[in-house]
Amino acid sequence: MKTREDLRPVLEKNELRTFFYKHLLRNPRWETNCIFEPGEVDRLLRRKSLYMGKCESGAFLIDDEGEYYRVHFFFAVDKPVSFERMDKPVLVEFLMAGGEDRRRSIREMERKWMDCGFVPHVVDLKMYLSLQDYVPGPTVVENAVGKFRGRLARAEDAEAILPIWDRSLDHLNSAIPSMDETLYEISQGNIFVMEREDTGEICAANKMVIRGGMVSTWLGAVKSEYRRMGLSTAMKQMIYKTAQERGIQMCYTWVDRENTASVKALEKLGFRCHGEWTEGFILR
Repeated sequence: MKTREDLRPVLEKNELRTFFYKHLLRNPRWETNCIFEPGEVDRLLRRKSLYMGKCESGAFLIDDEGEYYRVHFFFAVDKPVSFERMDKPVLVEFLMAGGEDRRRSIREMERKWMDCGFVPHVVDLKMYLSLQDYVPGPTVVENAVGKFRGRLARAEDAEAILPIWDRSLDHLNSAIPSMDETLYEISQGNIFVMEREDTGEICAANKMVIRGGMVSTWLGAVKSEYRRMGLSTAMKQMIYKTAQERGIQMCYTWVDRENTASVKALEKLGFRCHGEWTEGFILR
């Protein structure tokens, strides 16, 4: 059984480019699930969570997400998957889209991973919301419990935000950031919270990611005692408004297909699935 200590840490982009350039020259026909968006490699390098390795199938990257590893691979088309078990669960995902030929090739990749011991884990729908003519809703919630106001997170909020994420989110489907990463995202104006006005309590938190001309929301969570009050929706309205102010006209998010309540809530906001989803497989 391998650990990340058996792999080589990725410390800079040039190291990454050299590693894969050499590999791609050796394997002219390869397949991959790697769809890094601009800024994603920078985030992983800053977090110091990226490692690279080789196996009989080809080359791969491992992102240490804390509770599990996420694998991004570049494997030869004509070889079976030869991935060894590690000391934590390993998650591999495939982006699915329209086109029968594309689906057929991805199903073949999935078969190779399952032959190696991976099993189905989750199916996430990709849902889109146009912000071009979107009118953001209120960011203040008032009810019998109290008044809750949305705002940008401050550095001193980090100690309250992390426990909310830790207790509310599925650790095998949502990577909980470290304190350093959380503070960095706060400094960039990318984390929003809902604050209870009478006590100053941080009751909910959500992260905004802007890449490739689109905005997405991540790590949305509300304390259990404040759920079903509209706090999550109010945070999202802040994110949409901020994105519009930065010239962004499209929002997307991922949601577990089995979480019908979340799917319906997103549809009420105007989100639609245009036929893209990811299928995740896990090796324990």
